[in-house]
Amino acid sequence: MTARPVIKTLITTFETWLPHQKSNASDDLILALEAESALPAHCQVLHGLPVEVDAAFGQIQGAVEQHRPDYIFCCGMAEQRSRLNFELQAVCGDQVRRTSIPAAYWNSLRTSWRCAELSEDAGRFVCNGLYFRLLDERESLGNPQVLFVHVPPLTEANHRDLMADFQLLLQRLLVETVEFDPLPEA
Repeated sequence: MTARPVIKTLITTFETWLPHQKSNASDDLILALEAESALPAHCQVLHGLPVEVDAAFGQIQGAVEQHRPDYIFCCGMAEQRSRLNFELQAVCGDQVRRTSIPAAYWNSLRTSWRCAELSEDAGRFVCNGLYFRLLDERESLGNPQVLFVHVPPLTEANHRDLMADFQLLLQRLLVETVEFDPLPEA
């Protein structure tokens, strides 16, 4: 029997950026998953990235050099959204960079979601800027699969569903992993 390959992941979250924010929902979600030991083995978490593209990218680059992840999941807060958003692309001017995780994967997964959806709007703030840079410089980072996940504020009503959908994403990608071909540029 062939041993299953070790799949290494890096999950990142951001610090808050506005005075009224007591915490960042992305960090709240990952902390809750960590508290329940619900993250996969060989997973590194980089909490509280600065809300600035170059500084955040530099920290991720350092973690990539140290851990050599196969997957990078960047998580950011989206205060105005109510569902977990798996971002398919990032935009810079007229350039678009798409995740290399294929549409067929998403099509098989979306029927199982409780509180998640696909999105093609990573915003126009640091989340989009960092995601674009990670996708654009994927090769220099060792070609990990990269995905940005926007997390709405966690509430008593939604936090279990958000956790379940994030765990489902990780399980399907990391346990049932396959080689992905990049999607064509839009």
